[in-house]
Amino acid sequence: MNHVYIHNIRGGGDKMRIGLKNRLVVGMICMLIVGVLTTGLTSGALAEEKKEPLLFGASIRSLYLDFFVGLNQGVIDEAEKQRLQLMAVSAELDPTRQLDQIDSMITLGVDAVILNPQDPRAIIPGVKKLNEAGIPVVTLDTKSLGGDVALHISTDNTIAGRKAGENMVKFLEEKYGKPQGLVLEMWGDPRHVVASQRSEGFHNVIDNYPEIEVIQKVGHWVEDEAFTITTDMLTRYGDKLSAIYTHNDGMALGAVVAIAQAGYEYPKGDPKHVIIASIDGFPDALKMVREGKIDSISVQPAYAYGTLAVQWAMKTLKGEKVPAVGTIITQPGELWSPAVVHQIETGPALLVNCPVVPTEVKADDPRLWGNRL
Repeated sequence: MNHVYIHNIRGGGDKMRIGLKNRLVVGMICMLIVGVLTTGLTSGALAEEKKEPLLFGASIRSLYLDFFVGLNQGVIDEAEKQRLQLMAVSAELDPTRQLDQIDSMITLGVDAVILNPQDPRAIIPGVKKLNEAGIPVVTLDTKSLGGDVALHISTDNTIAGRKAGENMVKFLEEKYGKPQGLVLEMWGDPRHVVASQRSEGFHNVIDNYPEIEVIQKVGHWVEDEAFTITTDMLTRYGDKLSAIYTHNDGMALGAVVAIAQAGYEYPKGDPKHVIIASIDGFPDALKMVREGKIDSISVQPAYAYGTLAVQWAMKTLKGEKVPAVGTIITQPGELWSPAVVHQIETGPALLVNCPVVPTEVKADDPRLWGNRL
């Protein structure tokens, strides 16, 4: 399997990894083209004719969080399994960089593109360019708000938030005898639809309990910001802070460290224990569940996003259609199953299951993507 993995494709000093992600080569975009040509393809073959093996492009918003590493690894492993060539790049949280990467993929004549958009609006011109070039697009986690997409794959983030809310109510009832207390909700980024949905689902449950007070802060998905916010909240409210809900595990981990450093770390079951509910399934967060420092995680199957994206891109190239809206897709033994087909702005969407650790699946289950890394 010869795939090309590029951290950067703009300007000098870019990093290129060829093969199994363990050899770094420094160069410019022309070196990227040479890297692809070493697989035995010519640029004419890439742009003008159907070829075997197929060449896929994948642009992941960043590799700064374990979630995106897991997603990216799913793409790479499934591409290898399918005997594809793969140009996989990180946008490094830069929407402009991601658009440049799409331009490069079109120039190279990729057969299909998998996108994990950094910004749902900024990605629209890139999706439309791919549409004009006749290149099918599959989006992951964050959707595009325009253009035509063969399939969007994600968790129903509203359900993930709802499950976090349901667990929060249960934990607060266990702690106080009834659902009450002060809860800190740490948002990811208000600009991201994912964050809005995770908040909406949470409040669909929590808002039914008037004795639960929620204070909202924005942590931008970042562990360090969450540490600062939690520290400030503990300084202000002390042991009156009953629980924390974070939109991702990175922020949950920041909260865990802040709680410990502020002297408020108590074992699960202790009346002074600060409850933490989160979403994603990071490796370190699963460890914190096993240690009783995080109480529940609605797990997004990041690795499965990547594998399913490659599989559905292949089906699209073969002319297969996504099943009708409302169809339930199941695969025994897979944590992403069942998944339901929906319709969104850009076309069909496959919303996969988000099992809850530890109530629906144990934190040490090897099928969890966080236990694969």
